[in-house]
Amino acid sequence: GAVLVFGDVGAGTTAVVAALKARGAAAVVWVEAAGGFEFIGGDRALVAPGEAADAARLLAAVRERAGPVRRVVHLWNVDAGGDVRGRGFLTLTALARALDEVQPGQPVALDVVTRGLADVTGDEPLDPGQALLVGPGRVLPQEHPSLSCRLVDLGTVPLADAAMRVAAEVPAADEGLVVAYRGAHRWVQAYTAVARPAPARRPWRQEGVYLITRGLGGGGLAPARPP
Repeated sequence: GAVLVFGDVGAGTTAVVAALKARGAAAVVWVEAAGGFEFIGGDRALVAPGEAADAARLLAAVRERAGPVRRVVHLWNVDAGGDVRGRGFLTLTALARALDEVQPGQPVALDVVTRGLADVTGDEPLDPGQALLVGPGRVLPQEHPSLSCRLVDLGTVPLADAAMRVAAEVPAADEGLVVAYRGAHRWVQAYTAVARPAPARRPWRQEGVYLITRGLGGGGLAPARPP
C-alpha cells in the first residue's frame, strides 16, 4: 500500500519521505496544503486543509496509482505554527471520513507529529494550541475502528534530525496515544488507575428521570444500562 506524508516544503519533510523509502515503503506521496486538490506527478499532491472532498479525491487517486493507503504521517503542525484547527484538527477529521468513504474497513495507521505537546521534563517549551490534536487522536479510532492513531511529539529536535525516528514509529495496541522524544530517550504516555472510596450515597435516584445527551454508541448507552 501507499504512505501519505502531509508536509510543508522543506528539509524536514524531505528527510521524512527519504526515511520512509529507506525503510521499504513502496509508494510515498507528499501532500502539501493549497487551495484545492491537484496531483503533481506521481508522488506529489495538493489539497485544501480540512476539505473532506479533497481528501476523498486524493485517496482515490493514490489508490488508482499505488493501491490503498496504509499509513499517514501528518507533519503540517510541526513547524508551521498558527492554524492548528484547520491544518490539524479539521484535516484529520476530514481524512477519517474520506477513508471510510474510499477504502472502508481497511486498516490505516495515522502518525500525527507535534512539537510542544507533551510535558515530559518540565523545562521544554510547550505549545498549548497543539493540545487541539489530542481530541481527534483519541476519538477518531473509536469512531473509525480500522484507524489507529499516535501523536509523536518531537520537543525541540528539528524534524530533519528526527526523520528516522518518525519513520520507525509503528503503532502498538499496548502503548499510549502520545509518544515523546527527548534527547536519546523515547517516552510513552501511560495512565495508572487510582482506587477511589465508594460514595456515601448513590449518584442516581431510584425511579429518577435523566437526560443523556449522546448518540446510540457506547458512550450513550453505557450509562443508560442498569448496573
